[in-house]
Amino acid sequence: MLILVVFTALGSSDSKAQVSFGLFSSDTLELNLLAVQELDFGSRVSGQGTVSINLEDEENGLVVPLEIVGVAYLDVTVTFPPTIELVQQDTGENTPDVMTLNVRMAYSNRGIEGEDFARSAAVQVPAGMGSATFQIQRRPGGPPGPPPTPPHAGYKPPTGTAYIYIYGDLDVGQVGAGIYRGDIDIHVQYF
Repeated sequence: MLILVVFTALGSSDSKAQVSFGLFSSDTLELNLLAVQELDFGSRVSGQGTVSINLEDEENGLVVPLEIVGVAYLDVTVTFPPTIELVQQDTGENTPDVMTLNVRMAYSNRGIEGEDFARSAAVQVPAGMGSATFQIQRRPGGPPGPPPTPPHAGYKPPTGTAYIYIYGDLDVGQVGAGIYRGDIDIHVQYF
């Protein structure tokens, strides 16, 4: 997992922040990056302060969508670091500068087809939390249904798709020009 922030020193210190992801799931779960491959904060100026990417942002595909495919009636726990540090690379003998990224996540498990539509029904995980547990396909309202069919030879349980969205707040302090890197690892497992 790589987070990349590039500063160029052309008169002023502009920055460009991009975040890549490490994805981990068990054999019977799929976790897939969708259209956007990086969390992109665009060009930024040193000392700019907090730069936010919100769940509703659609400019340049800033929010990173992922899909979870697994047994529809089972719960999953998604864990991620709520805060990471981006460390300046290749500083020579100088002490590297650091920027903080507050990672945010939302999920949608309402059985809506397509991540664009699912985003409008997403539930945001409170800031500062690093995990969420939810059913891959949300249970309908009303009384509980019958228990699921137990696993047996030749039976394949129904699958469902849930979506998660990664976004956050980058603190662009008084930092030097350069490339900044850090890791965001996302783990998904049945609960």
